[in-house]
Amino acid sequence: MNKSISVIIPNYNYARFLQRRIDSIVNQTVKPAEVIFLDDCSTDDSLIVAEQILSKLDIPYRIIPNETNQGVFKQWLKGIELAQYDNFWIAEADDYCELNFLETLLPAFNDKDVVMSYCDSYIINNNGDIVYDDLHWKNNFFETDIWSNNFIKSGKYMIENFYSIINVSPNASAIVFNKNSLKLDYYNCISNYKKIGDWLFYIIYLSHSDKAKLAYYSNRCNYHVRHDNNVTTISRNDRLPIMYNESLSIYQYCFDNFFLPYLTRSKIYNFISEWLNWYNIDDHTNELLFSIIKKDSGRHFFKTIKQDFFVYTNENSKYLEENKNLTDKNNILIKEIKGLVEENRVLLESNKNLQRIYSHMLKSYSWKFTKPLRLLSLFFRKLINGILRKEENES
Repeated sequence: MNKSISVIIPNYNYARFLQRRIDSIVNQTVKPAEVIFLDDCSTDDSLIVAEQILSKLDIPYRIIPNETNQGVFKQWLKGIELAQYDNFWIAEADDYCELNFLETLLPAFNDKDVVMSYCDSYIINNNGDIVYDDLHWKNNFFETDIWSNNFIKSGKYMIENFYSIINVSPNASAIVFNKNSLKLDYYNCISNYKKIGDWLFYIIYLSHSDKAKLAYYSNRCNYHVRHDNNVTTISRNDRLPIMYNESLSIYQYCFDNFFLPYLTRSKIYNFISEWLNWYNIDDHTNELLFSIIKKDSGRHFFKTIKQDFFVYTNENSKYLEENKNLTDKNNILIKEIKGLVEENRVLLESNKNLQRIYSHMLKSYSWKFTKPLRLLSLFFRKLINGILRKEENES
């Protein structure tokens, strides 16, 4: 195992971190077979510092400088091409790790289908203070505790449920790769990326074979330094055109090459919408983001949204049918009520007619026929009242 891994150190102006970085590599409990130091035209004394440190070691090394700045992902591809051994580790120059890092990750490759083995990281600032709990955030975001435990899962599963949404292994220093079936031509596209080509690299790497697997260790054996001027903290105006455009092109790649479950697509939509609030995007930038979506992946989003509506329609068809039946029943009841109302209206009208007839009869016949009786009744009432008053006076 001690001759099975090449360590690639991409560097740009990180001379101040090189002693710590190289010490954490060469003092591993499982020694690497070689160190490839790639300097991307640094303006500090990185080359001198690297030579001073590496020349004192008993591990084979190469220092390869660039005459012009090539960018981090071109450096990755160069280092992978130069690596002589089955496994390689891209150890970023500013990060460092526990001395049992390789001892923890390399055993996963006993399974010949494992192509990536990685561990969780402490995310720290320049002073070494922990500034972010990535494991806790991922568990909350995905509503699972998967990141709290070790696992080996298929690359396809990891892409369709996790990597197509966000980069769930955001620090290359935490990963060891197996290059047995690697074809670098597949990965040339990442050289066009400036910020997040690593994310696309992992997706392609995990999908190059149907049998490809990823091994994960919840042990935090890696320390990822997050600087004040890194990708996640540079000014909003600088990062939006690059980060968002690159992210959307990766989403486009995932939509084109994988069958993404509904929940995955939903999280992608939610994640994009959260950018608006997360970065406090103003109206101008909002328009820029919309134009990027429309240009780079709009048709895929709109196509997927249409598919979602189709799924919703199918899922709700029985409810729609039940609602239709209820509507039909309600229509029948409404018709019956209308009939009753109409009957009641007829009865009311008939009653009014009867009232008019009765009134007419009173005014015509009844009054005339009963007039003698009314007069006789009045006479007797007056007579009786007179008799009663006379008796009262006599008493």
